[in-house]
Amino acid sequence: MKSSKEVVSVLINNYNDEFQKRESEILDDIIMESKEWLYRKQTETIGYYPVLSEKLKEIEEKDNETKLHRIKKFQQLVQERELKRKSIADNYMQNYLNSLQKLKSET
Repeated sequence: MKSSKEVVSVLINNYNDEFQKRESEILDDIIMESKEWLYRKQTETIGYYPVLSEKLKEIEEKDNETKLHRIKKFQQLVQERELKRKSIADNYMQNYLNSLQKLKSET
């Protein structure tokens, strides 16, 4: 005769197996329904495709223009920073050379 723990364990395992089967079936149903819904939406929008295609092209062109503008702006900022950095470095170098010249002339 089985102990109550073994019986409960078997019942829990059976329940888990049944639950997993049902869960799998529900997920399969959801996947099929979503595929059907997508198919319906695609067939409904076929009539609108040329209009949608034009709108998408317009949006992509605007997006590309915006990206290009941002890239150019970034490049401009980088160039400005680089020029500023170079100018500061040149000033330091000139001050250093002037200081060296002064030291040489004093000695």
